[in-house]
Amino acid sequence: MGEDHPYQTDIEDTCRKAGSREDALKFVEDELARYYIPIFMGHRYENFGGRINFLQRIRESLLDSL
Repeated sequence: MGEDHPYQTDIEDTCRKAGSREDALKFVEDELARYYIPIFMGHRYENFGGRINFLQRIRESLLDSL
C-alpha cells in the first residue's frame, strides 16, 4: 500500500494522544458528523467517502477495544 494520507496520520496521532479511548472515540465521532452533515445537505458522498470509511474503521477499532 502507498503512504497514508496526511489526514489519516493526523487522525491517528490525535487518537494516540487522547487521554482515553473514550476521548478518542468522541473525537472520531465528531469528525464523522463533520463529514456526514454535508452529505445530508446534498453534497456527493464520493467527495467524502474515503474519509468517512477511514473514520468508521477507526471507530470500530476503538469500540472493539473498550
